[in-house]
Amino acid sequence: MRHATAGVIWASVVMALGLCGCLDEQMGGVLSLASTTQPDHASLTILLCLVPGPNHVADAEAYKDTVTKATGWRDVYVVHEAQWSELYRGRYLSMPQAQRDLKRTKVWRDARGLLPFAQALVMPLPAEQVGPPEWNLQRTSGVFTVTVAEFYDVPEASYVGRKDFAVQSCRELRSQGLEAYYYNGPLKSFVCIGSFPESSYPSVNEGGTVKRIVRDQRIKTILKRFPFLAVNGRQDIHVVETMSGKPARLATSSYVMEIPR
Repeated sequence: MRHATAGVIWASVVMALGLCGCLDEQMGGVLSLASTTQPDHASLTILLCLVPGPNHVADAEAYKDTVTKATGWRDVYVVHEAQWSELYRGRYLSMPQAQRDLKRTKVWRDARGLLPFAQALVMPLPAEQVGPPEWNLQRTSGVFTVTVAEFYDVPEASYVGRKDFAVQSCRELRSQGLEAYYYNGPLKSFVCIGSFPESSYPSVNEGGTVKRIVRDQRIKTILKRFPFLAVNGRQDIHVVETMSGKPARLATSSYVMEIPR
């Protein structure tokens, strides 16, 4: 059974988002950080790993039993999503409380001497699916959509609620007459506009190079109206070095995405 560690997947998300300075408002305003007041109920947990694959439900349950037996941890639990399962440990009131268990979790070694949870991380407690079901991107019949915003939680900064933020953005876009949808991945939530067929974004061969081109005017219109991707409510700005050696600030663009199935 193969298991993708949470750290590996999180690293790819960090690289994709850049986690650099974010400037300029988009999508109707900047989402402020949540209150830092400690909640009176558990709000955090530790994500141990993700279990993908067609048999992820059975694999995750078996892995949970294995981990519980090997570690003696009695607070390991599984959350099943449509295409993967998530293995968690514990429920915590505060970040310091969670960090204490996280340190012990990271250094735990299995029978082979390996550190299977070396890149575990603290996450908000998984919540039930939020938002109107008809706004769920996976319920559409199309092949492609246009992603205009992404949200991810930053528990260390008390910024949590990515799923709710995505739904709020969908609601705002729909109030403007746009066909907005949300999609919740393992660590990020996406806000998308439209659902388009394969013919709207076909693969073509140009001079021996195969690439996709936009042929649907509706996609072009969306990309023109939302040229920049909003990440946690703001543009994602990257500083790159130009050929002249001078730094330049570039904003991440909105993009056409294949609808996850």
